[in-house]
Amino acid sequence: MLNAKQKIKIYVLVFCLLTIILAIFVIKPLVQNIVKISDTLAKQKEDIALVQKQIDILARFQKNKNEYEQNLQKIGAGFVSEKAPVDFIEFLEQEAQKQNIQIAIVSIQHPNDKNTPQNTMLFQITLAGSFPHCFAFLRRLEQSPWLVRIDNLNIKRAKDKEKIADFEELKEGEVILSLNFKTYSSYLPSLIK
Repeated sequence: MLNAKQKIKIYVLVFCLLTIILAIFVIKPLVQNIVKISDTLAKQKEDIALVQKQIDILARFQKNKNEYEQNLQKIGAGFVSEKAPVDFIEFLEQEAQKQNIQIAIVSIQHPNDKNTPQNTMLFQITLAGSFPHCFAFLRRLEQSPWLVRIDNLNIKRAKDKEKIADFEELKEGEVILSLNFKTYSSYLPSLIK
């Protein structure tokens, strides 16, 4: 027979084994499951926050829709009409007239170069008049609503009463300005009305 001390040791040993078995097979999976569920809940909370943020952004977009449409129309106005660049040509002529300079639009063409975007138009114009007025014309062209990129600019001083084709007689000190530039034509027809 077992004495009391041995019985207590066996009970303690059995209790420890049962505790270890309980910890390994019951508590550990339970804790792992709780961790997994809390991770899932945290991810769902992040997803809900992200969806709420997207809903808020969409609501702000809907609220400011008219402003965005106006901005898109302004952007659309920056493109020269590819088929009929009449408005842009009229702008060039009006600005030349305002600056009291003569203008000759030498050529308008679409680029054949593979490196040049398809939605560009190449303009070549020649201006004649006083340098400050020609410079003011360039400044107005740069500040115009159209998207313009100047590629080449040549300035030549006119000699005494020199006659140049397409221009009236030039006075001494006036300049002849040859200008090559690109404009961008509208390629976003669905956005621009």
